[in-house]
Amino acid sequence: MPPQTPTLTKKQQKATLSAKKGKTKVTIRNVLATPFKKYWPLVSQDQATILHEAISKELPKIVLDKLKIPWQELKKIPKQERKQKQPTQEIRQGLAFGINDTSKAIEKGIASSILIANEVKPKLMVEHLLDSSVLLRIPTLVVPGLRDILKTTCGISSAALALTDTEKFKELQLIVKNLHEKYPVPKRHINYQRSLIDEDQTNNQSVVVIEDEDCPKTTEDSVIVVEDPMVVIDDDNEKSTVYLYRDSKNKRVFVPSKSDAGPIIGEVATNLFLSLCDVDSPPKKLYKSLKVRRIKGNHNRNKMKIGQIKEKRTGKKKKKKQK
Repeated sequence: MPPQTPTLTKKQQKATLSAKKGKTKVTIRNVLATPFKKYWPLVSQDQATILHEAISKELPKIVLDKLKIPWQELKKIPKQERKQKQPTQEIRQGLAFGINDTSKAIEKGIASSILIANEVKPKLMVEHLLDSSVLLRIPTLVVPGLRDILKTTCGISSAALALTDTEKFKELQLIVKNLHEKYPVPKRHINYQRSLIDEDQTNNQSVVVIEDEDCPKTTEDSVIVVEDPMVVIDDDNEKSTVYLYRDSKNKRVFVPSKSDAGPIIGEVATNLFLSLCDVDSPPKKLYKSLKVRRIKGNHNRNKMKIGQIKEKRTGKKKKKKQK
């Protein structure tokens, strides 16, 4: 009889290490989420190419590439001319690069249009820019490949760009405005119904001129004198300040007058107020309950980390070879 190979029973198979490893447990977490809908106006690839062409055409070169001049050409130039600096030009005026500068421009009310990169991770970093742009009705677009086009055109890689000058870059602002109309804000957005500025109103404060017949008309050379609000004029046309100053530490400056206490009313008429039970007023605010989402862990997390580490290493090797 040939020897038979030993076989494990089901109980023995369960007790082995390979059976104990098995599949990893899937952890599910309950997370509270906002009930409002998020706004992400991502443009198409054709629209992105139009924006890239407008950016490369209108935006200036801010950070210049370092030039290596050979010594054979440099020694021909006198030392005084080498030390001379080029006149500084305000080429960055009208542009706000980065998330912080863009948010500051929105707060100041000087942002006329905003561009956001689609490659931002996590998107939570730029969601406040979109919410505030909806609140203030600022044309905003999410552009794929914005970092690369800004790096090649301006020399600065940025996740967000705000145009703060209405007179500069008119063609780019017009394209952003026309494309923004194709991406309406969802009605379930948190700032859809509470916009601070109407469509017809601009960010600039308007000046209101009030004409009065009794008030004499002023000319360009005339000066309007504003009286001090802390000065009080009595019946005898004597000016006195509202501030009281102490002459000595032993005397009080303000002496309150005696109060004329009247009779205390014990009963109150019932017709002076409305009881809450008689009037059923509808609630003024509508509160939305939070949503509960069930989130699973990412199984490919370790693989993604290994891939990122490999990309960094290959990038460093390429830089060393280029040098």
